[in-house]
Amino acid sequence: MNHQTSIRSSYCFVLAGIFLASTAAGYLAAVSIDANSVASGRVIDTPEDPDLAGTAAKPVPLSVNDPRTTRLVYFRPMDRPFRTEVVDSMKNAILQIQGFFEAEMQRHGHGRRTFRFETDPQGEPLIHAVVGNHPDAHYIRSGGPRREVWNTLGRSSIELIVLDLSTKSIRYLGRNPAGATTQKSTEGDRSFSSTLISSPFSWRTMAHELGHAFDLQNDLRDESYIMSYGAGNQARLSACAAALLAVHPHFTDDLLIAREMSSATIDLISNSRYPPGSLSIPVLVRIQRSSGLHLVLFTVTTKLPHFDAGRAEVKACRSFSGERTAVVELDYDGLIPSNDFTSLADPIVHQMHVWAFETSGRFYTLRYSLYQSSDRHIDTLDESGVVRSLAFSPSSTALAAAGRSLVKYWDLQTGQTIAGFELASPARAVAISPDGATLAAEHNGTVRLWDLASQAEHAELAGQPGDPRYRSVAFSPTDGRTLAALSGDNTVKLWNLETKADYADLDHDSHITTFAFSPDGARLASGLNDGTVHIWDPATGKHVAAWKCHPGWIGAVAFLPPDSTTLATKAGWDGLVKLWDVRTQRHLATFRNARGGSSMVFSPDGVLLACAAAEVVKVWHVPTKTQIDSLAHRTWVNVVAFSPDGKTLATGTRRRLELWDAYEWVRPRPYAMAIVSGDGQRDTPETRLAGPLVVEVKDQNGDVLEGARVTFTVTRGKGTLTAATSATDSLGRATTVLYLGAAPGINTVEAAVPGLGPVLFFAIAIEPPDFDGDGEVGFGDFVLFARAFGGSDPGFDLNASGTVDFADFLLFARYFGRSTSDA
Repeated sequence: MNHQTSIRSSYCFVLAGIFLASTAAGYLAAVSIDANSVASGRVIDTPEDPDLAGTAAKPVPLSVNDPRTTRLVYFRPMDRPFRTEVVDSMKNAILQIQGFFEAEMQRHGHGRRTFRFETDPQGEPLIHAVVGNHPDAHYIRSGGPRREVWNTLGRSSIELIVLDLSTKSIRYLGRNPAGATTQKSTEGDRSFSSTLISSPFSWRTMAHELGHAFDLQNDLRDESYIMSYGAGNQARLSACAAALLAVHPHFTDDLLIAREMSSATIDLISNSRYPPGSLSIPVLVRIQRSSGLHLVLFTVTTKLPHFDAGRAEVKACRSFSGERTAVVELDYDGLIPSNDFTSLADPIVHQMHVWAFETSGRFYTLRYSLYQSSDRHIDTLDESGVVRSLAFSPSSTALAAAGRSLVKYWDLQTGQTIAGFELASPARAVAISPDGATLAAEHNGTVRLWDLASQAEHAELAGQPGDPRYRSVAFSPTDGRTLAALSGDNTVKLWNLETKADYADLDHDSHITTFAFSPDGARLASGLNDGTVHIWDPATGKHVAAWKCHPGWIGAVAFLPPDSTTLATKAGWDGLVKLWDVRTQRHLATFRNARGGSSMVFSPDGVLLACAAAEVVKVWHVPTKTQIDSLAHRTWVNVVAFSPDGKTLATGTRRRLELWDAYEWVRPRPYAMAIVSGDGQRDTPETRLAGPLVVEVKDQNGDVLEGARVTFTVTRGKGTLTAATSATDSLGRATTVLYLGAAPGINTVEAAVPGLGPVLFFAIAIEPPDFDGDGEVGFGDFVLFARAFGGSDPGFDLNASGTVDFADFLLFARYFGRSTSDA
């Protein structure tokens, strides 16, 4: 099932986020429409369902002031005409949906429960019509009109807004239109939920979005569920969804309308790490101090969410009967309902939520990650909080890390802290001078300098206050006499550290997100939020070049060592990393699937590229443009850094500082194998082939690899080998010889190296072509062969190619004039 196609057909647009209360005075007119003020019109895409007809009792008049009442709003732009058919469609749909929920709740054994909606004095659905303050194009471009509705009508506990626009696609805050639209918040003792859909719509679309307003998650385990995106003939509630609604205040009058958090606790008591190759892992959570457990729901978060109202999808649920303590187990196989191909191996980090609902309607939750372990992991230096920036000492024996309100300096040989520099607020960036004497940290719009030997602060360089989110600081890599810092006023400020004076401001027309020096210090690259990269001469402050690299903002830039002529740019929105020739601005290569995170770094020799990608660090081998590893983390990765000796990779996350062994990535290893000679030989059965079978092995850098162990195996035919294994020589070559088997036919030999796919040799054992059976291959045989030439008689097809051709003639010629005993 193509979920994107299904979603587009339902025109379900969801905007996830936090519902921000607005109390500004209304400035638009609201019109309440009842059955007498709107003429009957054509109903759009609201098919009648005979199974639902008449199941819902006619509602009594209800006001939106009732906190358990759903409000319906018809919204049209100022330049769009009022359409009666849309209002009629809303009335028909809400009645059908109310009946649907009532029938499904009864089917699952929870009684005839359903939600309420606002009605007029005759008990008919009441629709509020709001005319927008902007034209149609405004809402198509910028998204939903919730604030206009709230300013006009106030807020309702549950609210469904139908947009009557000229197009089926709406862009919300620059995001893909096929997303969607339920927003939630809690204020005082009331909860609010606002849902947005476009017209035309089906009743299933509206029911799906209202389901989100009632706290139901997307459930793609069965395409016929109303909370899936399938095209099932029978729209249904899952048993899990019905159980959740049974303790929802909009379906049960005696529950508090505000969904209060419980004082109970949930703890993950199983291991969050799993070894590579795992097919499933046990997940155990312990729930304690519950006032009475009703339902436990497991949801899994997609790495790249498909078009839905949120990122969570139902994985499993368990029902209870009021227990106060419970241990709940899930055998998790890594399969995400919306992506059938997903497993524990892809992705290697799985985000999960456990939701526990009590019989009182209160709930509590636990969020955690399951992640694949790696033998590259060396140590966890710190678990005290967020790590935003990292800098190794030139000797690779120490590491500085900027965290919440502290810059720590670690001895990597002992794992102990050498120094800690206290700050009044978080430090966003840290750097160490090339001589290892000075530490610089960006802090609250200034750059502070410490002497690492004495741990005394010796200077503070004034900067510009501004948005600190993308702040960074760096020494010029050759002499360390220049310090650069990203300022909040769209400049990169340059200081001469001998005079402590700033001598240049590299001004930009757009917001700067990142910058980096070239390894030789002769260039500085800056990345902007408009996808443009700029090149500067840091010695003079002059602008050298600029070009467009990405359609969205640039998250990181880095020069490829050691020549400084290649620049990498990382897109902050689509995860693409591109390599560019700085001299010509020509695009050289693209690395994909690094979405999430704004940090990347080359190893000192330029062989490796490590890139933050949400909770994963991806490592590429630059010469071959291939990904060679992925390192899973429990939380989002903020920063990555290689040690100057290239042996260690450090990663900083929202919780930890981790160290990884990089030598395993750069040591010579088999990467490619090719046949040199020996393939395609032919001879009579039980004959040693004249030519040996020879392969060549190269490493990841394209150099021949000596000492690699190659295994040769006969996988077809009865042949034997002189050597089953052979190590490559100084030329990277391994050799064996094949003896053909006794029976005619094809012999296949497989040559393999651990970690590489095999290469195959083929050899053919053929009988002497004595077609007339006189014991010699002579003229009579030639006449018979000539008659068969061009045909497909297998008796004359000596090389088993399917055709008697010139290649067979050459084989025949080899035996001409010989007796079968000699052959």
